[in-house]
Amino acid sequence: MVQGPKTIHVEPGSELDRILEAAGEAPVELETRGVRYRVVKLEVMTSGHQIQLADTHDLWTGYDPEKVRANMRAGAGSWHDLDTETLKADLSRAREDSSHPLRRP
Repeated sequence: MVQGPKTIHVEPGSELDRILEAAGEAPVELETRGVRYRVVKLEVMTSGHQIQLADTHDLWTGYDPEKVRANMRAGAGSWHDLDTETLKADLSRAREDSSHPLRRP
């Protein structure tokens, strides 16, 4: 079973509290004994049950495996009438066109 991150409470007014406050919205990198750690501010969503990383480039932000499964079930079979040979020919032609320097838009 995957465990969530461990919470370490920082004393208000402490040196670490001041460092985190000064960092603002940007991630903070800490280094000790040659090992670097990145600290990212978390924002609690209005539901109070989810957290969202401040880093919007995080692939897993908002990931819900049940929603993924539901969407996969909903989309199953949606391409049943697709002409795969035409699709492959179109993709092949598009690849050739985009790789030729004189044919690029």
